[in-house]
Amino acid sequence: MWTSCPHERVADAYGRMDVLVLPSRRTSKWEEQFGRALVEALQCGVPVIGARTGEIPLVVDTTGGGWTFEEGDVRALASLLDRVAMDPVERERRAVAGEEVVRRRFSMRAVIAQLDGLLGDVAAVGSDRLQPGEPS
Repeated sequence: MWTSCPHERVADAYGRMDVLVLPSRRTSKWEEQFGRALVEALQCGVPVIGARTGEIPLVVDTTGGGWTFEEGDVRALASLLDRVAMDPVERERRAVAGEEVVRRRFSMRAVIAQLDGLLGDVAAVGSDRLQPGEPS
């Protein structure tokens, strides 16, 4: 069992996995906001399993890179793990799908392009509001 992993070895750690499980549970003060580990695993070609809490289902559904189970349902997780373990073809299919979507939507390059587009839209709206004769 790993208890920590230096940042520079994270990709190697993901590469040793058949699947990443993120069994997140909400508390009265916190709920999973994005599940960065899901995207990191998918970027390394590892399919994911996540609890249906917070934004985990959105990330899994958006990428097509894994499966979800009801938060806190240990039996459902165990059953899903058995099913995933017995189907390497489906694991590979989801890993490939997830990796492709992560590259297109969540990679640094993709996020920069999205931010650039958003800032361009904001600038265009702002310049439309300038009054004639105002400095731009």
